[in-house]
Amino acid sequence: MNLQNTIIALDLDGTLLRTDKSVSKFTVNTLRSLSQKGAKICFVTGRRERVAATVLKPFSFPAWLISSNGTACAEWPNRERIYLHYYPKRTVENLIDALSELDRLPVLIIDSDEVSEDMVMDESHLEVKVYEDYYNRNKNHIIIEKDIRDSKFLDCVTGIFLTEGNGSIKNVISFLESKNNDKLKFYSLDNLDYLPTHTILEILEQGWTKWDGICRLIDKIGNKETKVIAFGDDHNDIDMLTFADISYAMENAISGAKAAAKYIAPSNNEDGVAKVLIEIVG
Repeated sequence: MNLQNTIIALDLDGTLLRTDKSVSKFTVNTLRSLSQKGAKICFVTGRRERVAATVLKPFSFPAWLISSNGTACAEWPNRERIYLHYYPKRTVENLIDALSELDRLPVLIIDSDEVSEDMVMDESHLEVKVYEDYYNRNKNHIIIEKDIRDSKFLDCVTGIFLTEGNGSIKNVISFLESKNNDKLKFYSLDNLDYLPTHTILEILEQGWTKWDGICRLIDKIGNKETKVIAFGDDHNDIDMLTFADISYAMENAISGAKAAAKYIAPSNNEDGVAKVLIEIVG
């Protein structure tokens, strides 16, 4: 395998990271060694850049970070921006209107030079315990709006999500799909163990998924011979696992990810990524 033309695309939670969000020295050293031999390491996550950076500190070698499910890309670890995409303001407004019919509102991930915060929540979110708890843990990075419809940050949204009870998540997805005419894609994160009664629903713009982000990065670096080895575990990894040249779902992955991938890797808690890479690359 020609490592000079290889991107190793790695989801974080449930894939590269153990359940406790740590990463072993074995995995760090394996990826560093592959990087030194010419492979391009690319962390691909639904996390926003700031939050991804908190768990990527052990990886001090040059890599790339695709965050917010493909809408942002930066060099790592210097975080020099490669590209950034905002959801169209009208799309955000229409989504807010649609969710209002269900008496729900989304949480907005933003990237603005005007503020240091990277998230916007509506005041009404604080009346719901799961959101209130999240806000209390992250209040230094969250803007609370009296009415999110009037937020001045609707034109700098890079990600959207909401948290829904496990029993009603499918009905919410079906409703939103009927309202958005294929402009948006909806991915529930079913492989999270820290929300036993609720599910995070990620709302992605059509054409801006993790795999789309990888393709844009390849266009930027201008190497059409690039091959992609991808690892993932959840719904938002399925397109990446489907279209990569070589793909692995983790043993702990959801069934949909396993069906999309070409192979199965040992679990995230068993250093599955590093073990597979040593086996196939050396």
